[in-house]
Amino acid sequence: MIAVIGLGPAGLDRLSPATVDRLLDERATIVVRTLDHPAAAELAARRSVLTCDDLYATFDDFDDVYNAIVDRVFEQAKPVIYAVPGSASVGERAVQLIRKREDVEVLPGESFLDLVFSRVG
Repeated sequence: MIAVIGLGPAGLDRLSPATVDRLLDERATIVVRTLDHPAAAELAARRSVLTCDDLYATFDDFDDVYNAIVDRVFEQAKPVIYAVPGSASVGERAVQLIRKREDVEVLPGESFLDLVFSRVG
């Protein structure tokens, strides 16, 4: 099984307790799109994760990056969680590609705009 989890716009404290528990469950392999995100960095400090940061440095074309991310996710033993900044359902090309290959569970997460609107009122 593959799950895609949105990490929201900030740290793990902005995620639901159930989502944090899921991310900390050592039975799943975690692939994070980038460690350059507060929740991803916190997660990596608490458990082993794989990152896709190297793929952005390896490829010049974003389509190649996204295809390599999808390959990395599918190379892992299941269960696997692909964790992305923000909402997993907004603007994530790799998530769209993963969903084309297999039914996945998506836990969207809070988007940056949700955070802005909550602060503006």
